[in-house]
Amino acid sequence: GGGVEPVVATPSREPLRAVQTPQGFELGTLLEAHRLGARRSQDEAVAASDDAGLVEAAGGSVVVVPGHQMGLKITTPTDLALAEVLVGRSY
Repeated sequence: GGGVEPVVATPSREPLRAVQTPQGFELGTLLEAHRLGARRSQDEAVAASDDAGLVEAAGGSVVVVPGHQMGLKITTPTDLALAEVLVGRSY
């Protein structure tokens, strides 16, 4: 931990996408995915890390839709402070 790591390659950015959270799903799809995923949640090797992973594991499909740079995820006090500053601006 904390050491430097060499860059071994630089992939083309063309096929890459930035993914935002929160993710959105139809309520029924999401509830069923969580119900099915609850049984696996105690085993980190098979547990999903997010809603998209739960939906995929339940056999659902996940698609990418256009996002917006102002669609912030608020997890920490710093995130909240940044959102409060941005809300005060006119966009």
